[in-house]
Amino acid sequence: NGTYSRSRNCISNTTDTCDTCWETSYLSTEIQTMDCIRGPCPYCTWTNFTILPCSASCNTGFRLRTRQCLTNDNQPCGTCDGSDVISESCTELPACPDLCPINSHIERNYTDCGVTCQNRAGNLSCTVRSVGCVCDAGYFRDSIGGQCIQECNCGCLDSIGGYHTLNQVWNETCSTYLCNS
Repeated sequence: NGTYSRSRNCISNTTDTCDTCWETSYLSTEIQTMDCIRGPCPYCTWTNFTILPCSASCNTGFRLRTRQCLTNDNQPCGTCDGSDVISESCTELPACPDLCPINSHIERNYTDCGVTCQNRAGNLSCTVRSVGCVCDAGYFRDSIGGQCIQECNCGCLDSIGGYHTLNQVWNETCSTYLCNS
């Protein structure tokens, strides 16, 4: 709310007073004042977040929350503080079924040292994993077939660390070897 005003001057080419310009001859300037009511100034604000579905149908995934910065009359505005998109983790129930090979099970937050039939000592550097399949106790992963098998069914390692499957024959410095259980 406020006041609007305008003014005008009476200009005469004679030395007469300005009584021909307006009703009041003693004024040479007229000022009109009116009250005015204007709508509120536009301001920008965030809409409520729209939450999108979780990316996973079971276990853990992520979801996006989105919002818009609009004026009070719902016009796009680019001056809001913060982000218009937020990504967050989400957990959907039920838990996903365990899809691990036979003789293995699913583990969460475990340390994988790469122990396999081909590398029974494991790597010197281990990796922490959030979820994955781990061979049951007494079983080793056969990295050729991906299955968890008992150590007696693993192949053989030669003197330089080469891997040979069961019943495979190989030669090494004047000797022939057969891998058997």
